[in-house]
Amino acid sequence: GQIGKTLLKKYKKKIKFIVLKKNQINFLKKNFEKRIYKEKPRIIINLAAYTDVDGAEKERKNSKQINYISVKKIVDVCKKLNATLVHISTDYIFKSVNKKLLKENFKKNPVNFYGYTKLMSEKYIVKSNISYVILRTSWVFSEYNSNFVKKIISISKKNNCISVVSDEFSKPTSANLLATVIYKVLNKIISNKEKIQKIYNIANKAVASRYTFARHILQNYFKDKKKRPILKKISSKSFTTLAKRPFYSALSTSKFESDYDLKINHWKKDLKMVIKQLKS
Repeated sequence: GQIGKTLLKKYKKKIKFIVLKKNQINFLKKNFEKRIYKEKPRIIINLAAYTDVDGAEKERKNSKQINYISVKKIVDVCKKLNATLVHISTDYIFKSVNKKLLKENFKKNPVNFYGYTKLMSEKYIVKSNISYVILRTSWVFSEYNSNFVKKIISISKKNNCISVVSDEFSKPTSANLLATVIYKVLNKIISNKEKIQKIYNIANKAVASRYTFARHILQNYFKDKKKRPILKKISSKSFTTLAKRPFYSALSTSKFESDYDLKINHWKKDLKMVIKQLKS
């Protein structure tokens, strides 16, 4: 996926990664974990997930298998090998009732099946007592794979007018930031022999609505205003989707910034870098 590709692009010369791609390991098949066990890793980074939020409502069995059942098996491998798990989770485990940044310990209450499967896997990891770092994130974007930035650009090339929801708020997060965070976490695990059990929220600086995010994508991509499509605001009620979305799921990242002494960019800065890559 986009996080894995970015991580390898930035850090493959600094850390030895054993990459297991979709065609080498299938989470829907029995005994897939034997493939991981064979490599005997010291750290397992789980970047695999069923992330199609609407699709998860229809394909509940596959979604649960990839996001929860497979994680249980990975945890068992970690136990046997005494390995540390670095696991990516989501802001969709939360349902916020007011516009306050969500800290790690905020009440969990997923509003869709995708969020529910991700929360179940988090709980299982924590309960297992293995060494782990869970990184919760939101609205991931990059030049790779499918994401909101690429969808908006693609739709814009075919339409003169597009509508985007203006009452859903979160923090866009670049895969570039996540790769940096994972690299810092890996270094800490490698240099520290003790068990680590941490959950962190990771996102770029500043909250945005989907509409605001889309507006900046278009402004950056179509420098010529004449080529830019008209962008219209709509409410989430008028835009029907299979899965509900939390109306506000902006994550507070102060815990990670403090523990790792990291200064996080505004999402606008990272967006500019991604669009530059897409246009090159």
